[in-house]
Amino acid sequence: FWKTSVSALYKGLWENYPILGNDLATISKWCTNTSQPDLVTLTKVAALLDVDVRQLINKTKGTNSDD
Repeated sequence: FWKTSVSALYKGLWENYPILGNDLATISKWCTNTSQPDLVTLTKVAALLDVDVRQLINKTKGTNSDD
């Protein structure tokens, strides 16, 4: 799910998790790809990390021969 560096995500989210209104267990699940945030939260994450939301999502179309 996450396209950007997981270590950068951990650092940015871990230090600022109260702003998102989620607990550390939830943040950890996002960073380990056990679960993913909804699109509203993903937009907040992008703003918090000062990146375009598209940088947080892996491209799915055109990534294999079946597309």
